[in-house]
Amino acid sequence: MNRIRMLSSVCLLIALISTPATAAERVYKWTDAEGNVHFGQQPPTGTGAEALDIKQGYTAEAKPTDEERNDEIRRRRDYCKLAQQNLEALSSEGEVKRKDEYGNVTDMTEEEKAAERVRAEAAVKSYCDPE
Repeated sequence: MNRIRMLSSVCLLIALISTPATAAERVYKWTDAEGNVHFGQQPPTGTGAEALDIKQGYTAEAKPTDEERNDEIRRRRDYCKLAQQNLEALSSEGEVKRKDEYGNVTDMTEEEKAAERVRAEAAVKSYCDPE
């Protein structure tokens, strides 16, 4: 039962670490035949539109509420605990199994364990260290 729990923890951490943050929205800038500058999410064909990366952040009015901050603290605490459990499992001498997206379970090689241990250490540092 404990092995299954460790396997689930490792799989969840791998999924969390592997999931990229929400990507910034893509916006294009182009100039028409009359010299007017346009911006849009779909560039017209044959215009040589320039892709711009739009960064998102908080404005003065969009500060997180106390509830949102508390939710984030709880989430970080949960991720920290999970990351510590995964690091412990990956640092053990025993076998560690992984489940792929098709449900196939395989033993991790020592090289895979070492690579995942590095990722787990980074997750512990990211989620467990005070900011």
